Amino acid sequence: MASRNWRDFRASLLNFSELPRTRRSQLLFRGQADGRWRLSTTLDRAQSFSDDLKRLLTVSALLEEFRREAIIVKSAAETLPENDALELLARHHGLPSPLLDWTESPYIASYFAYSSNTAGADARVWVLDRAKLSNFGAYPADFDLIDDRSLLRFNRRALQQRSVFLRVNSVRQPLESLLSDALFAYDLPSTDRRRALNDLDVMNINGTSLFDDFDGVAGTVRARIL
Repeated sequence: MASRNWRDFRASLLNFSELPRTRRSQLLFRGQADGRWRLSTTLDRAQSFSDDLKRLLTVSALLEEFRREAIIVKSAAETLPENDALELLARHHGLPSPLLDWTESPYIASYFAYSSNTAGADARVWVLDRAKLSNFGAYPADFDLIDDRSLLRFNRRALQQRSVFLRVNSVRQPLESLLSDALFAYDLPSTDRRRALNDLDVMNINGTSLFDDFDGVAGTVRARIL
């Protein structure tokens, strides 16, 4: 893991901005408030699974029950999506999911790393190099990427956050081990939190722009004042 301060991290992003667009598009980022946390989906945080089949059946049951209940909501009855779009919609509304969200922007990832960061723990920005996933051949059954913005039409937040989703299909080994050759991380000190959030706010990367609701507005104000 690369440990550096916010200033050094921003300097490293100058190199990122100078990369060809095709190369930039191969890099995905994920911010975590505590660098000690494992890469783990909301589904695997909600329940431990002994095997992949049981996990798959649980995912299917969750989505089917979500569909049944969503029909009761009149506004959803005419617009309920199918397949991946349904899974993304359900996750957006809090259903435990095997999806792990990433963003195309290192700055947006930095916001999520620092916005909930607390003193005593370094924040972390993970980098996933899609070019190195080719080392696995076609994406193996253990995971796959969802990178289709048309599937996010029901999730404005994900569009604003430039999200790409990694669906994790296996619990046979930790995700860090599964993707080891394609992963890199920056650990960022909690002492730089104020400086980082101020810089990002100047770039209009804040709760207001990323969440587009009053909760996001409150997050922006909290970061500015407290």
